[in-house]
Amino acid sequence: MLDKNTKVDEKLLLEVERRCNEAIMKGTPVTVKTVEFSEENRPESLPKDYVGGFIRNVIIDSIDDNPCCGTHVKSLSDLLCVKLGIHENVRGGNIKVPFYVGQRVIDAFHFSLGNEKKLSILLSDAPERHPDAVTRLNKQQREMNKTIRNILKDFAMSTAQGMIQKLTSGNSDNGDASTIISHHYENGNLDYVHVIASELDRYIKSNGDATQRPFCVVVSAGSTNDGGPVFIVGNQDSLVKKCADVAAEMVSGLKGGGRGCKWQGKSSSWKGLDKLHAALEKLD
Repeated sequence: MLDKNTKVDEKLLLEVERRCNEAIMKGTPVTVKTVEFSEENRPESLPKDYVGGFIRNVIIDSIDDNPCCGTHVKSLSDLLCVKLGIHENVRGGNIKVPFYVGQRVIDAFHFSLGNEKKLSILLSDAPERHPDAVTRLNKQQREMNKTIRNILKDFAMSTAQGMIQKLTSGNSDNGDASTIISHHYENGNLDYVHVIASELDRYIKSNGDATQRPFCVVVSAGSTNDGGPVFIVGNQDSLVKKCADVAAEMVSGLKGGGRGCKWQGKSSSWKGLDKLHAALEKLD
């Protein structure tokens, strides 16, 4: 007998499924009994507003006896078979158990066989080794992602050093004109632009902005259609604000904010990127 404290697991569901199919194979009869309603024989499940008429009980021989007004088979053999699906916990401490009956069992099995065949082709492995093949692919994917992140970080560091070298050489030139550098990498991401921005920030702090000519660096990443992140870093807050205003004007869908000599944002696309770079060159 099951109660609210019974642990529902795969072992229990397999036993329930086995017993259900056993009753189906035996051709367990289903009968209907109708009695005149009275308060003495009122079932607990009967609605309280039901005050007269008849009580119709559906009886599954030696298994169940409950009131029901629905249509029922005359024998459990008409169900052919039952298959329980994968259970899941739902709100309120309840457990949801999907099930398939009759033709739906065959349809679900046919669908699973089709997926199994497709996976065997994609994974180049037998069905019984699919889990191992997927585990192996996931491990390889994680290793590749780690390698790509490291390469991207090294590339970002190299790019940042190139910018710093340009800024350092620019400081030795005569004149007080500002230097604006714009850089975009289509295959970059937030980590990529963040590494560059962090390196530039360290450069500013270590050199002191009072002795440098004004400069600003606009770094963005992402594809033209999908957009991506942008960092604007400089050593003069008014110049950073000016570059941020130009970026917001030239690139539709660019949103962000900042304070002082840093500005960070994200664009839904980079379709106005060429116009932005041209506008930034005019500010330089």
